[in-house]
Amino acid sequence: MLEGRDGVIFGESTWNLHPVLPMHNIKKGGTTISAITQAPIIPTIFEYVEQDGPVKSESALYKKCIIRFGKPIVVNPDSSLATRASIVRANMIYMRNQIWHDNNIKRTSMSDIDPLIYINHTYIKKFKAFGFTYDSQKEQEYLLFLNDEPKENEYTIDDEGNFVPGITCKSFELKKTLRR
Repeated sequence: MLEGRDGVIFGESTWNLHPVLPMHNIKKGGTTISAITQAPIIPTIFEYVEQDGPVKSESALYKKCIIRFGKPIVVNPDSSLATRASIVRANMIYMRNQIWHDNNIKRTSMSDIDPLIYINHTYIKKFKAFGFTYDSQKEQEYLLFLNDEPKENEYTIDDEGNFVPGITCKSFELKKTLRR
């Protein structure tokens, strides 16, 4: 970027598997680079619209992929790093919420989420994707959490059958639950 070329940064630093959170916090590096170079940030959302029910394969998981580009954001170099990142995040949350609204995707509260469908889809994404693996423990280290926020990126079903924050693991017991 210092040489005038474009750059791409994934501001959340990893895949957002949270059932209702549209965006995790944005790391400050991208907005810092933008402030230094005065290159605008173009918020971009990739939204994979998922099927409404359980699936057996990755190829059956998605209805479509929507890519939406937002208006360029010119970062004020005199504002705080946190303010810069929160402006980008707010724009991206708005964009994702618009996509959800346009596609009748309801994710405003945990009561909108069917735990078995969520677990089925997460399991497929993590363990049935062609040529891809996702290490939730490792990836969670890259997320930026503020001091008072719970450190959660994904949910699972615990031993008592409750839908709780936690990592969806590859296990025989979970596969049995998903087959019901």
